[in-house]
Amino acid sequence: MADSQSGCAVRMEGTGGIMALIIDSLEKAFASLKKAVALMESVGPDDTDMADALRDSVAQRFEYTYELACKFIKRQLMAMSATPREYNEMSFRDIMRRAGESGLIPDVQAFFLYRQARNLTSHTYDEDKAEEALGALPGFIADAGFLIQKLKELNGPGND
Repeated sequence: MADSQSGCAVRMEGTGGIMALIIDSLEKAFASLKKAVALMESVGPDDTDMADALRDSVAQRFEYTYELACKFIKRQLMAMSATPREYNEMSFRDIMRRAGESGLIPDVQAFFLYRQARNLTSHTYDEDKAEEALGALPGFIADAGFLIQKLKELNGPGND
């Protein structure tokens, strides 16, 4: 069962009706982000047009990957909860705190900073602010990789 709006897919496991997340969309977005970052880093200082285009691409891929990561965090917390609907009423900050407590993310405060960076990239065309936001990328890439590994561990076969 796929949720076309969120990019999250769920499958039923065994006869107990246990829901498991299929994280292919997050993995693909993450791979695309890493590829764009590598391309951006490989561009020479003289090719400013290419550097600008790649920076914009990286910013867009960061936004998308970040949004997917947050949706998968919420979905995983709901799947692990005896009262999943409570997550629909929670604030972003409370969901991230629960994610940290559950071991889905290594650093709750970092996810608050990634949200600020995401907001900078999506709501401004200021080159300096875009560069500032992209400064969060190394940490985000490490933490998103951590999240993906945790989601694979929790959701088993089909996510390798």
